[in-house]
Amino acid sequence: MFLVFWLICISGNPLFGEFGGKYIYALTAIGALIISIYYGRKLYSLKLILVLFASVVLFTLQSTILSEISVLANANFLARIYLGFLITAVLGNKFRFAYMKVMFFVAIVSLVFWLINALVDFPGIEFDRYRSIVIFNYIPNTDLYGVFRRNCGMFWEPGAYQGLIMIVPLMYIGHIKELWQQYRIECVILILALLSTMSTTGYLVFAVLIMLVMFKNVRNIFLRTVVAASSLVVFIWAYNTVDFLGEKIENEYESAMELGANEASWSRMGALQVDINNIKRHPILGNGFSMHEKYGQLGDKMAGSGNGFSGALNMFGMPFMFLYFYILYRNTPARTKYESLIFPIIIMLLLNGEYFLNYPFFWSLIFVKYPTFQYNIVSDE
Repeated sequence: MFLVFWLICISGNPLFGEFGGKYIYALTAIGALIISIYYGRKLYSLKLILVLFASVVLFTLQSTILSEISVLANANFLARIYLGFLITAVLGNKFRFAYMKVMFFVAIVSLVFWLINALVDFPGIEFDRYRSIVIFNYIPNTDLYGVFRRNCGMFWEPGAYQGLIMIVPLMYIGHIKELWQQYRIECVILILALLSTMSTTGYLVFAVLIMLVMFKNVRNIFLRTVVAASSLVVFIWAYNTVDFLGEKIENEYESAMELGANEASWSRMGALQVDINNIKRHPILGNGFSMHEKYGQLGDKMAGSGNGFSGALNMFGMPFMFLYFYILYRNTPARTKYESLIFPIIIMLLLNGEYFLNYPFFWSLIFVKYPTFQYNIVSDE
């Protein structure tokens, strides 16, 4: 489980990003390679070769149309992909169980310190805007929602934390009922952690996932209608009542509609609009990793912008992103095509919240090996 924990740490813990340096992915990939050789695991697969080849071809073509290319950024990206592959290869079909248990541990720790943080700002390692004790961090001097500050867990913000929590049910998308029956305590803790993030994206995506799963599994037409109607009523109530849902969405939408052609925006919808304007320049090949190439004169202002889906389209272009989602669709633990579709749909929605594809964990998802059996998920252990 340590490998999974380390993968998560370098995929979202700001402390590792601050002190790990720009070579952390390459160095970790070398370490994972040594471990893979030691345990006699596969060092490559046809899928890995396909993704790496597509990446190299993309970067080569980008070098012919873009004036600024970062060779180091391209190399780091390839290292992230290979790192994700190696760790999934080492763990094999135990990866999702290890991930669920690691996130369960992270959730317990975060809830404890989140409650303590409601009473006192405890000391920790201070850098940038964060205060960290490694396994939990918070942002001092931020607005509080009532008594409680939003729960970041050990990640850079609550939106990142909720995204990593949401991966747990996705990895069991074909066995949601069995997951709940056999790991109820873990499920409850993870749901509480998700709620403590007070993340707009997290709440909306969790609601979409529940509706998609229940709509398929509730076969009685009457009950299905009741479920759909109840879900709609709850959603409307939450949208109109919870300030970080309806009010935030409406404010972001209004701000995005008022954006000028040369104005920057960090909001989800504002960044989407800025990205769309730049995607039009190179929709097939993308604009690469350089902020100047991605956003032109807005490059210095868009660092940290908030839409990871449109941002990825801006970087990689449409065909490469289609390849990523197609592989996700084909590599799901689903029993039906409907369940297989849920996986990339939820990932796409999560990406609208954060730049998850900047980190190796979300690339590891295309390589995860799931158990071949249909029902007995306990044997994941």
